[in-house]
Amino acid sequence: MYAIVTQVYGRKQFIVYEPGQEAFLYPEKEHPWKSGVHEYYKPDYEKYPLFKNAKPITDIVHPGETIFVPKGWWHTARSLEPTISIAQDLLTKHNWDVFERDVLFYKKKEGAVKALAYGMYLKYAQAGIWFKENFGSYQEE
Repeated sequence: MYAIVTQVYGRKQFIVYEPGQEAFLYPEKEHPWKSGVHEYYKPDYEKYPLFKNAKPITDIVHPGETIFVPKGWWHTARSLEPTISIAQDLLTKHNWDVFERDVLFYKKKEGAVKALAYGMYLKYAQAGIWFKENFGSYQEE
């Protein structure tokens, strides 16, 4: 999903990686959207040699600022001091494909019937979102 994070108090450092760098980020087998590199700030290059090739974009978000992370962008953050942040995930027709892929990845592990049921539900929900985004809601005055 899209991530929107607004910093309320304190400073937080964000590191993002644009899509296409997955091979350098060592996706976990059980959670392919999550990197196996846990120490981004002090990586073990012997264990993760390809991580040297990753091209991070980094920024410090201050109180009153907001960062937007698009779908498919890998990201991590660390507080540089005590912080308060408001984080929102945004799901629209533009990032539904990645959301659906991730949900079905986990549901397939719970069984084929459950994955099929969720897949049908997600198609129905997607159609509802598309209709709402394109036609809004109808109300008589």
